[in-house]
Formats: sequence, C-alpha cells, structure tokens
Amino acid sequence: MMFLLMMAITLGKFLKKSGHKYLQEAGLTVILGLIAGALFMKLGVTVYITNLSQDFSSIFLVLLLPPIIFESGYNMNKQTFFKNIGAVLVYSFLGTFIAIFSSSIMFWVFGQA
Repeated sequence: MMFLLMMAITLGKFLKKSGHKYLQEAGLTVILGLIAGALFMKLGVTVYITNLSQDFSSIFLVLLLPPIIFESGYNMNKQTFFKNIGAVLVYSFLGTFIAIFSSSIMFWVFGQA
C-alpha cells in the first residue's frame, strides 16, 4: 500500500511538471488504483485487501479525516470565503436537500423492488 501511495505521489509530481492538459492527478491516481486492483485480483489477494480496506476506513474516519478538514479550513482564504458566503450557504443547503431527496427516492425504489 505504501508503494502505491508513493507511486501515486511520484506520478502526480511528474504529471504536474509535464503540464498535461487532460489528465489531472486525481484521475491518474484512479487509473493507478484500477490497475493495482486488477493486479491484486489476478494474484488472488482480495481477502487480504478487503480486510485491510475495512480497517483503513475506520482509521481514516477517526484519525486522518479530522486533521485534513482542520488543515483545509485553517489555510483557506477567509476573505474570498466571506465575500461569497451567500453562494456557499445556498449551494450547501441546496446540495444537502438534493442529496437527501435523491437518496430517499433511491432507497424507496430499491426497497420496493
């Protein structure tokens, strides 16, 4: 896993230096993950990876996500944020209601099926 992380960071830096117009770092990381997942499935280590991913999700939510959120809020340009506070609030409330509405309809439709 550490090798994949280091490879994603290295390839992301190379991609940024090359000035590629169509592929971003996130897309490159997704492609790398797809290749690694296919390779792991061919090697037959899916049970190990499943257990590892379940443990990682717990660790990520409890230990890693709060510092990431804190850091992004701490380093945010506050002047730009408060200049656009109206749009931020409208999109946050509107997005929340759309997500609740669409999720509820999907759960209801799949529950009926």
